[in-house]
Amino acid sequence: MILLWSNFKTIMLAKEESHSMNMAMSPIATDSDLDEEEETDETVQDNEKSAEVPAERVSRTASVKNFATKGMQRIIPSRRVLVTDTAFNTWQALLDYMYTDEIVFAPLRSQAGSKLKTARRRSLGEALPCSPKSMYRLACKIKHDKLQAKALAAIRSSLNEHNVLQELPSSLTSRFPAILEMEIEILFQNIVTPTIMKDFPTLIQRIAGANLPHGADILTKFHERMLRQHYPRIVSPAPAPASEKYVDA
Repeated sequence: MILLWSNFKTIMLAKEESHSMNMAMSPIATDSDLDEEEETDETVQDNEKSAEVPAERVSRTASVKNFATKGMQRIIPSRRVLVTDTAFNTWQALLDYMYTDEIVFAPLRSQAGSKLKTARRRSLGEALPCSPKSMYRLACKIKHDKLQAKALAAIRSSLNEHNVLQELPSSLTSRFPAILEMEIEILFQNIVTPTIMKDFPTLIQRIAGANLPHGADILTKFHERMLRQHYPRIVSPAPAPASEKYVDA
């Protein structure tokens, strides 16, 4: 069991009988695909409804307390995870996934012709689309390997020769080696396409101008990929990427 805590935001969702919800939105790291927050910070409380508690509910609550006191108590293993920079849409998509085991990812902003606004949930019965990059970060924080793999696969399916050079400079790429390895592979596979041949020098210029903190990592990984391709006998195979660990920038 995972208990998610945030000192900036607490989200409580119930199916039918929720009477209050406290939300305090926190800042999110700059990236090309973090969910946009359209809601304003507010605190919603229904004091009148909270004050009037039906006798039936009080009786039922007392029965539960008596059962917990008299019956055998069972301790559920759990851990607490502090998260301070995740968008509301990502939180809601995570909770939906934990209840239904279903998740829908929105297209990357860098995809040609992507229309994020039309990717919003159309009805209450449909899953809420979320950024795969934002969800990947959150999955790494809470150490949810299955969800992490789903988000990584969604990012991979959205990468091509038209947007990989836009994704390489992102902050997500700088923080997670698995993302960098995946994008380098896409770049290498499309290195002779017209788009890459035209725009790759611009990326090199940004790296040479010290405009990318992880520019050296990009060049190093690209060089290693070239060696594995052309000199496989003298280059040891790269180890399989382990589960990502989130590192604050």
